[in-house]
Amino acid sequence: MDPVLLREAMSYRAVGIAVATTRDPSGMDVALTASSFAAVSLDPPLTVIGVRRAGRFQGALLARRRWAVTLLAGDQELIAATFARPRTEHRPEDLERWPTRRMPGGSLVFTAGLAAVECVLAGTVDAGTATLVIGQVTSAVRGTGEDPLLYFRRAYRVMRGAPIAEAASARSLG
Repeated sequence: MDPVLLREAMSYRAVGIAVATTRDPSGMDVALTASSFAAVSLDPPLTVIGVRRAGRFQGALLARRRWAVTLLAGDQELIAATFARPRTEHRPEDLERWPTRRMPGGSLVFTAGLAAVECVLAGTVDAGTATLVIGQVTSAVRGTGEDPLLYFRRAYRVMRGAPIAEAASARSLG
């Protein structure tokens, strides 16, 4: 399979953007922008996130066994871009630029996001150049954000407006 063709094909999938956070063994917060995050089960409450194998974030996450994921709002593109560079060594002030809070287990989340969950490690699956990390959700919180940040055709976008059925109903009444 030609990786260029696969990358092109997958660029047509609109995905919500999230930032995962954990602490490294020294206690420093580390973050990673993720487009591969999903809910897997409600009972038990499980999520899955894809992280680059042998990366700093993967090492910190597997050592701590606890992390949080913030679903980003449309006005948080700069947060997504900041933590989307996997080979960049981030500084503590990179996280301090935005309003955050700690979840009950101590993981950092962005308060202006749409929502956030905190997870503990439930399992991992090696998948090529990535590791799929399965987390059991221990807490969830609603943020203050309204419209989701998406990634589509290699660019960040914001989804705004009423759901399609709601918009069609409004048009038919008008």
